[in-house]
Amino acid sequence: MKFYSQLFLLTFLFFSVVHSAPSDSCTNIHQEVELRKQHLTTFLQSLNALLGGTGAQEVPLSVLFQVDFTNADQVAKRKTELSTYENPEAIKKLPEFSAWIACAKSVPLKTAVDEVISVFLEVNHKKLDFFNLDGEKRKDYANSYEASRRKGESDSQFSLELQKSQIALEKAQKDLLSSEVQSAQGTTVHNEDILIARSAVEKYLVDIESEYIFYIHQLKEKKDRLNNLQQRVSALATEVQGQTAPEVSGQFQQVNTLWEEAVDSIFQVFSHVDLKTNYQIPEPLGFSGADSDDEQKNYEEYVTKYKKARDRTTQLSQHKSDLLNQLKAQNFKLLSDVGSMRAALLSRCDRMVGCERARGLTNANIENIAREIKVLPLRYMAGGLSKWLEIKAKFVSGVEGWLDISRQSLILIVLFLIPFFLIKLLNWSSQSIDTFRKNLLSRSMLDYRRRTQFAVWIARLNPFLPSVGMVIAVMVARSLLETTDLKEFSSLLFYAQIYFIYKTFRILLKIFLEVVFSTDSVDKIKEQKLRIEKSARSISRLIFIEYALLHFIEDTVRRALIYNLVQEFIFWLNVFFIFYETNKWRQEIKSSFAYRFPALSQRLQGLDSSSVVFLFLPLLFGGIVIHDAFRFVSSHLLRLDMVKRVLSEVLRRRLESEDGVSKVEPPQEYLDYFDYYMPAKKEFFVDRDISIAHTIHDSLIAWLNHKPTDDLVVIVGNRGMGKTTTLNRIYGDLPPGTDALFERVKPKILSQKHLYVWLSEITGTSITSVQDFKNWDKNLTQRKIFFIDDIQNLFIGKISGFSAYETFIDVISLRTQNVFWCLTVNSQSWAFLRGIFGQEHFYGRVVELKPWRDYEIQRLILARHSRTHYQRTFDDSIRAYGAGESVGQQAEAQFFRLLWGQSRGNPRSALMYWVSAVSSPSRQHIHVGVPSFVSSSAVSTMSDDALFILAAIARHDSLTHEELQEITGIPDNVIRKCIKEAHDKNLVWSDKEERIRISSRAQYVVDYFLIGKNFLYE
Repeated sequence: MKFYSQLFLLTFLFFSVVHSAPSDSCTNIHQEVELRKQHLTTFLQSLNALLGGTGAQEVPLSVLFQVDFTNADQVAKRKTELSTYENPEAIKKLPEFSAWIACAKSVPLKTAVDEVISVFLEVNHKKLDFFNLDGEKRKDYANSYEASRRKGESDSQFSLELQKSQIALEKAQKDLLSSEVQSAQGTTVHNEDILIARSAVEKYLVDIESEYIFYIHQLKEKKDRLNNLQQRVSALATEVQGQTAPEVSGQFQQVNTLWEEAVDSIFQVFSHVDLKTNYQIPEPLGFSGADSDDEQKNYEEYVTKYKKARDRTTQLSQHKSDLLNQLKAQNFKLLSDVGSMRAALLSRCDRMVGCERARGLTNANIENIAREIKVLPLRYMAGGLSKWLEIKAKFVSGVEGWLDISRQSLILIVLFLIPFFLIKLLNWSSQSIDTFRKNLLSRSMLDYRRRTQFAVWIARLNPFLPSVGMVIAVMVARSLLETTDLKEFSSLLFYAQIYFIYKTFRILLKIFLEVVFSTDSVDKIKEQKLRIEKSARSISRLIFIEYALLHFIEDTVRRALIYNLVQEFIFWLNVFFIFYETNKWRQEIKSSFAYRFPALSQRLQGLDSSSVVFLFLPLLFGGIVIHDAFRFVSSHLLRLDMVKRVLSEVLRRRLESEDGVSKVEPPQEYLDYFDYYMPAKKEFFVDRDISIAHTIHDSLIAWLNHKPTDDLVVIVGNRGMGKTTTLNRIYGDLPPGTDALFERVKPKILSQKHLYVWLSEITGTSITSVQDFKNWDKNLTQRKIFFIDDIQNLFIGKISGFSAYETFIDVISLRTQNVFWCLTVNSQSWAFLRGIFGQEHFYGRVVELKPWRDYEIQRLILARHSRTHYQRTFDDSIRAYGAGESVGQQAEAQFFRLLWGQSRGNPRSALMYWVSAVSSPSRQHIHVGVPSFVSSSAVSTMSDDALFILAAIARHDSLTHEELQEITGIPDNVIRKCIKEAHDKNLVWSDKEERIRISSRAQYVVDYFLIGKNFLYE
């Protein structure tokens, strides 16, 4: 059956390839349709057998479904694919069927195609029926199917071997009879010796073939018993669905009986089947030379027979070993399957109230524990014994057997030598890296801080190199060993892998204990390190010995009686070990606990003199570990922006609940340094970690030097994000003599005429068309840079309100040679313009200003504050939420994190919050209190008209009352009422030109609320 399955698989793959690209020719359509029908019929028979019906289990499940049953995503995807072909019309659209239908002209051929479609449809329905089964049910059906298929293959193999051996025996018997007849008629002494020797060889062939047939029958008997046991296990596996305690109890008893029989079966295979032969091949005949042609002919026949006997001995020895190993593997598979069922039912029974089974040291349990103990070493002993018998059989199989033994021995020696050399190599690498670290500190040209940081990381990671390297090496060795004849050693290498993982864990545990029990005493450092090393070694050894033991038991007999017994013993051993080990570190634990929890330690001082203090040591140590773990995790979480925002919001809510106090406004000389609507002066300009000003400045210098680069840069940022300041910084840092112009677009330039007037002003020539600007560029003798701020003032969101902006786009899109444009635009306006004109409505480089980090906000405010020479103190309501050794520094860090979180990284908003928080109780003194926050409820309670008006202002940066009316179409009295409400809630403000703007303190609340309500788009 195995041969036919392989032939079927090859046919299936070939057929799939042929039909993956249907041929245009109709020559072979009859053959293709017939072959497809046979293929689908075989599939249908296998599916019927899988789902509990009749049929041959010929097709492997991997070929039937082409999916991993344990992967839910793959199963769902396959179901979706199959569901698309649930009717004949859908199947006819497949390339192979549409090609056949196009070629089918005669009625018989059309009928044959329809039959194939019908079988294809039935196969799909059967597959969907299987996929729609419950996961456990599907698994049981699959296991039963594969077990039956393996049984069929095995039975077929036994029958084939028996048939071959019987034919060989009959031939050997005929040859023996012929040899004996010729021997009786021998004429010369030499000829008689040759014929007698040949008869001995023929008799040897008869003996080994008879012995092999007996061996086959012996294995067949054990295989039949195994098949019967497998069928009973498969039948019971589909019934193990009990929910009540009596049902589970009964099923456990049945499965336990099957497990006992499986144990007895596997021991019979190992103890009652012997590979050793009782016959030895005769010694070869010594022959000096033939006296006649007849003698020469007989001798040549003898040599041929002898070689055949030697080859047949090797062949039968290999067949015996292969068949026995297959039977052992099948027994192990059955033992593993029924052991898993037994362990699962045992666990369920122990969790259910009223589930009866033999508990305690009853006769039945003692017998089963003894069985489990007997099975434990069998997995590895059986592998070794099987390998030894295989090698022993090859000792007598001639040169070929010895060559194979030599080859496998060489592989084994190499596999043992490779780890040895690899350990040496890894240790040498570790020492070389440590030497490099020392040279890095003493001889490197790197700056001190960087080389020290590198050296620290090398010192931390280098101890792990040998053990981690060996873990990876053993993993690779295991995967390679699985492909050789020595795969039995692969499971042993798993424990070698555990050993090197243990060494890695021991280093980690040592580091952990050094952190927990750190000491300031130089005298005690060496002694304490030795104690830590000893404790780390003993703890690690205990953990990994227990793990290896439990894995060894689970891998062989699953989590059953002996596993539970050992697990319970390990639990109480660990409890004892914890108290024993913590008692060794009594003083260190108490001092470490007192350092971390001083108040609680004072209350527990009475325990020091108590005789039961050792009972509390594990709890104290657990408190130390939890405290340190919390500190470690929190210190790393605080580096995440999301966590900072959450803490900022928590602090804001706490501070809002504090009682307010009257403030004395700071003097004007202090506030002048915090004019948040003017660009920052050079003396307190903050260079960010990623400086856009430097990047654009470099591009400008490259362009001035006639290097290929973009001649247009647009800086996009929210209101108050620093667009004008960045533009001013770039403009101020240009080399002397550079022809550059800084100009702000005044609100609002809306028509082509006004745009050309403005262009004429900044160019110093008359510009009345786009061509005029192009001609002006050609006549320039020196390259010129235009810094244009606030280009959102070139449009208004109404029909015909984009004329100036469209013309400006035409101008800046010209292929000029001597003009560089550096522009800024509000991010909300930019999103609005891209929505109207498209994402790429001009060619140039777009640079977005990212939100500032918390420490950048702190540097921004302190750089301005330091210029005032004012002292600063923080309100008690802020200091109360500080922590650590330096409360002042903690309070300051908390406050600036609060400003950063509430401003969402907007520097202008942060400056406004700072100004709203400070007061001046005395000369040259600033007191920092609670900032004036804008609540989201101020926006959420406004009407839709008010929100629509706020959205229009946000899109345009600033608008007058008349422009608002033009854009929104809202009545004048409604606009006035909504603007007054927004003014009263500090959401908007009006500049000296009576243009209405969103307040920087409120813009985060306003923008995010409008985005959430779909009045604005990001």
